[in-house]
Amino acid sequence: MFDKIRAGIAVVALLGCTVTTAAEARDLRPYVSPQVRLIAADDDRNTDDAYGAEVSVGLAVNEKWGTEIGLFYEDFSGPQDWTVYGYRLNNMLFLPATNLIQSYGSIGFGLARTEPEGAGFTSNEAFADIGLGFFLKKPEGPDVGLRLDSRYRHTFAEDDLYNGNDFGEMVVSLGLVFPVGRKTETAPALPAPGGVTDSDGDGVGDRYDRCPGTPSGVPVDAVGCPLDSDGDGVPDDLDRSPRTPAGVAVDEFGVPLESSGQTEPVERRFEDVNFAFDSSAISEYASVLLDNTAAEIRSLQEKYKEVTVQITGHTDSVGTKEYNSGLSTRRANAVRDYLVRKGVNPDSIVTLGFGETQPVASNKTPQGRLLNRRGEIRARGK
Repeated sequence: MFDKIRAGIAVVALLGCTVTTAAEARDLRPYVSPQVRLIAADDDRNTDDAYGAEVSVGLAVNEKWGTEIGLFYEDFSGPQDWTVYGYRLNNMLFLPATNLIQSYGSIGFGLARTEPEGAGFTSNEAFADIGLGFFLKKPEGPDVGLRLDSRYRHTFAEDDLYNGNDFGEMVVSLGLVFPVGRKTETAPALPAPGGVTDSDGDGVGDRYDRCPGTPSGVPVDAVGCPLDSDGDGVPDDLDRSPRTPAGVAVDEFGVPLESSGQTEPVERRFEDVNFAFDSSAISEYASVLLDNTAAEIRSLQEKYKEVTVQITGHTDSVGTKEYNSGLSTRRANAVRDYLVRKGVNPDSIVTLGFGETQPVASNKTPQGRLLNRRGEIRARGK
């Protein structure tokens, strides 16, 4: 069995050394980790190798450091049978993570109660250990990970027992990791200038482009959407009246309705409002968009006898369908409340929540999930 334990240690060391790719943010949620373990028994125990189990709870201190407390039980069977159980406190230094592997080094200490069968006594021994391990988790898989941990444990035996000999043993553990709570997802950091993909050539990398597929030569803003200098909702490249005063209702070509003589019903789709992960709060950027949207809707309400505003809320695919359905409704209502505060007639607004059922981008990337966390606003005047 000791050969198997040594092989496990080699795997831990090998995979730990492969963690050299681009770093990802560490998951800082608390977690519960049940594990099974193999122990290469010290020769002074006069027994065979042992099996055991542990349940530990981990907490993050910051991005690099964490702490863990665990309860364990071990059963040694051989010429001399032993039962060992106790607790340990583990201090963990986390190395840079990839989207698959989070490796760590650890040093810990604890107290074990040892019961040699037939010896007629029990003893309490302190111990210290040092080790290396890692968590494995598929980014788009279930919210649970695998864990492999290898450590050397030195047990300080009582001077008048076991011929005064301490125990030095290798312990290899395999288990699961269950995070507690919903993961906080932040907007991706700006990339380095080199190696950025910009499929539509607008100067905004694909990862941050909220309007992919912009035609060549169209001026865009900081998030890759066509510029709208006069804020009338019609991009500059399509706007036949690019200097329309604020609040004036325009047709689909940006021409004021008074000038175009348009009397037919008008339909408008405004720029989407995006939300942070698991949030229905209106961001500072979104408030600027909604201020312009509210001004245009008020103008429509002055121009037309009947204006209907439809607001739909949407989410990414993280979480249950039931939770996301409620979250999308809260997002739609948050947009509604903001527009009402800016003077839009509340009786003209209809809100709907579609949960995760109508994505506009892939949920496999952070940028795609950001685009899916949105509120859509449409208005129809007649």
